[in-house]
Amino acid sequence: MKFFGKTDVGLQRKINQDNFACISLWGGEATLLVVCDGMGGHRAGEIASKKAISAFCDKVVASPCLSETPSEQTLEIRHTMISAARSANSLIYRMSSDFDELSGMGTTALIFFVTLALSLPLGLAVAFCRMSKNRILRGITKVYISIMRGTPLMLQLLVVRYGPFFLFKIKLSDAYDIYAVLIAFVINYAAYFAEIYRSGIESMPVGQYEAAQLLGFGKARTFIQIILPQVIKRVLPSVTNETITLVKDTSLAFAIGVIEMFTRAKQIAAAETSMLPYLFAGILYYIFNYAVAFGMEKAEKAFGYYEVK
Repeated sequence: MKFFGKTDVGLQRKINQDNFACISLWGGEATLLVVCDGMGGHRAGEIASKKAISAFCDKVVASPCLSETPSEQTLEIRHTMISAARSANSLIYRMSSDFDELSGMGTTALIFFVTLALSLPLGLAVAFCRMSKNRILRGITKVYISIMRGTPLMLQLLVVRYGPFFLFKIKLSDAYDIYAVLIAFVINYAAYFAEIYRSGIESMPVGQYEAAQLLGFGKARTFIQIILPQVIKRVLPSVTNETITLVKDTSLAFAIGVIEMFTRAKQIAAAETSMLPYLFAGILYYIFNYAVAFGMEKAEKAFGYYEVK
């Protein structure tokens, strides 16, 4: 495990090739701030470290450990520092009420369900614009879909989160993070769903439109009652694949500081120096995806009455 300090003003001393500690000054008080590699610096962690090992820090500041001359005492204090650092890191995240993967699972589920609920109908609207007879509208929609499909979702997250500040100098609070994630995910997946819808709609035989017209059906009624149910049946496998991908893509929310299930697992694994949190997170992802696939399979069977037997 590597330890490093995240501070504004501090004195760093290397412990060995892979570890070093940082003695810093916060409010005139000497404090040892140690954060596990991969967990990042957090103000809550700094405060917890102060409370947990402030007395130990005072001892370290006055000790020969800060000298460059190696000795048995230096080695002893070095091991003490490493031990204290491990205890402090565990304490930092144990003090938090949401120190578990299940809290991250709630954020993952929120991103998933909100994205799905908004991107599916938005994707249908985008598909209509993509098939519009208006060249300008069709061209704008084509460019939008091309950008969404041709650039990484992580880049889109960063643009939505930090774009308002860098482009328009609009300062947004940290509460905007989760909304930025939802906006980026919705506009991204709407583009993919739009192309899926478009392929399904354009695959329908022209004869069905002509038959509906002979029966006196209007365009809206023809689409809603005749075309759309068949389109849904045809595109469900593709929608299922995108939905499963969405579950896994929720882990990208960490790019702008939103703590979801995978990020929470990384924090716990770093604090506990164990692979079990990763295993547990993998099991939760698998269960989530299995439930999605099971539900989509049931939906496909529900539309099975359109099959000719």
